[in-house]
This record gives sequence, C-alpha cells and structure tokens, in this order.
Amino acid sequence: MYGGAMKRTEIVKNIAGKLAGMRQDHTLRCCVDGMACAGKTVFADELDAALKKSGISVIRASIDGFHNPREIRRRQGKESPEGYYRDSFNFEAVIKELLEPLGPGGGGVYKKSVFDYRIEEFTREEPQKSLGGEVLVFDGIFLLRPEIHALWDFAIRLEADCGAVVERAVKRDRAKFGSEDKVKEKYLKRFIPGHKIYEDEVSPSERAHIVIDNTDPAKPVILRQQAAK
Repeated sequence: MYGGAMKRTEIVKNIAGKLAGMRQDHTLRCCVDGMACAGKTVFADELDAALKKSGISVIRASIDGFHNPREIRRRQGKESPEGYYRDSFNFEAVIKELLEPLGPGGGGVYKKSVFDYRIEEFTREEPQKSLGGEVLVFDGIFLLRPEIHALWDFAIRLEADCGAVVERAVKRDRAKFGSEDKVKEKYLKRFIPGHKIYEDEVSPSERAHIVIDNTDPAKPVILRQQAAK
C-alpha cells in the first residue's frame, strides 16, 4: 500500500516479517535512517520488540555510540551544517567495529559503542560475540552515505516534515539547549541544513529498501519500497 496511512503496528510487523524471512550467512544488518527527530529511535525500538516477539534475537545499537570527539565534531564551527554532516560521526569505527565483524566472513566479534559524547570519553565496552541468526537494528543519521550504505542488508528511511521535526525537537531538547529559541536556532542553522547536504549529495531515499513518511507517527505512510538483494 502506497500513498496512504497504515496502522503503525502493521508496518512494523510487516518489516519484521521481511527481516525474519531473509536468509543470510551472517547477522542481518538493518538500519533506520532519518534526520534528527524523525522518529528513528522509537521506530527501531518497536522493530526490535516485534522481531523478539517473533523469536528473533536482536543486536540493538545506535549511531549515538559512534560520535567523534568534540574537537572533530566542531572543527568547522559549532553551527556549521557542513561540519554536522562531515564530522559528527565516526563511520570508520561503525564499519570496523560493527558492520564488518557482523558481515560475511567477519568473525562475529563486535562492539556497539566506541565513544560517549555525553561525557566526551571513549567507551571501554568489551567486545561481544555474535551467536548467529541475529538481526542488527541500528538507528541513526547519515547512514546511507557512500562509504557505508552497501553494508546494510536492509535499509529503512524515515522522512518527516521539517516543521514537525522542529516541533518534536523543542519538546525533546529544550532542557538540553536551554530554551525553545535555542533549539529552533540549532535545528534551522545546523541540523536541517546539514541534512539537506546529505540529501542533495546522497539521495538516501533512493538507496533505502523502504521509505516511510513519519510526519505523523500515529499514521505513517509508505512512500516507496523495493526488494532487498
């Protein structure tokens, strides 16, 4: 069904069914991509729960465990959209520590986090070993960049109207940034323009296996989908 609202639970259940039916010799690597406050974390958590309900083991991780240190994140300026897109995250570590180990011939020893941006320290997480048959559910921003997009076995793209994104951000991030005006300034100056660079360069919606309009989380709309290889 395209261009019309579906029950959110139905969409999540259908995607979980697709993932459960995909046979791989390695951990199935699934991402949930989208701009900040598009609803990625909530959607990924719901997908995690649906997979587990079906008896599928899940490795749950997020780009939040792979930030760069502040000196790299802000080297182009605290408000720079270019810096937000180019420098925020350590995609090399995502590939080396998580996606390649869980991929074909990777050995299955992985880490879900390398850096905690909240305290600006590298994490001391012990490597874990894949048991086989799991699904990695990984949410984050800029996940369909050229250096990483081919490593996803299934990619979900969430889109949302910028007005809705800012409205959600104000509710979520007011305490973090200090005021409603500062939240809006951060999104309008850095986050949304940085995401526009990503969209213009990468066309992430064309790379995803399923694209969902999540402007109204209660009534998501499937915009496009294609079969995974």
